[in-house]
Amino acid sequence: ENKSRFIFMGAAMMHTLDARILLRDGPHDVQSILKLQEAIYTDALSDKRENPCALFVEHPHVYVCPEDKMLDLRTLVRSRKSDGSLNLPAPLIGVKRTSGSITYHGPGQLVCYLVINLANEGFHPFMMSGLIDDVIIAALSRFSIRAQKKPAGYPTEASGVWVLHSDIHGDMYKKIASRGISINRGVTRFGFALNVNTDLSYFDYIYPCGLKDMRMTSMEQLSRTRFPVEDVALCLVEELREAIQKK
Repeated sequence: ENKSRFIFMGAAMMHTLDARILLRDGPHDVQSILKLQEAIYTDALSDKRENPCALFVEHPHVYVCPEDKMLDLRTLVRSRKSDGSLNLPAPLIGVKRTSGSITYHGPGQLVCYLVINLANEGFHPFMMSGLIDDVIIAALSRFSIRAQKKPAGYPTEASGVWVLHSDIHGDMYKKIASRGISINRGVTRFGFALNVNTDLSYFDYIYPCGLKDMRMTSMEQLSRTRFPVEDVALCLVEELREAIQKK
């Protein structure tokens, strides 16, 4: 476990970021990380925890979907068996997330769970989405990847970070990072997922974020280089600190 602690300047307090980079033990199953996130979240609600927390992990191959959208997966899952049942190469689980849609997590993808008491840090809830996108875009620039927020004209569901990718078929926007933040009683849960060396074929079985025409990409696909996931996590922690200090 790699723990990094950084100074945060909140509206009226000074806090340290509890950044836990949990990568050296291999992928962690989603349920165990959600349990850890819930414990941290409960402490934040009860004021037992003042420090904002960021968990950086990889997951085994899995599809996750907000529980309220699990009732009707017809518009979310692309691949079906001859009997009409879902045809997915990894388990599908429901999570108590109030934003986003179905997505895939797996090795080579860096997932960040953020637990932040917004009032303690002087944040307005509407600031979080833009801050996360800015952090990811700045981190990607360190690896010579030029990324941007949702392209003009794209639907609200296309939130996250995108890259204009050129290949033999021409220019096309592809999504490299997805985010889904839940805020309850002024404290955040969940966060974002960045495709580093992800096996993108797993996205072919679903409509990521519920969008039929969306294509995903990764740092490896764009740069033709495999990046150490921990190095990317350290860059994200630094950019997260910088972004909050500037708020």
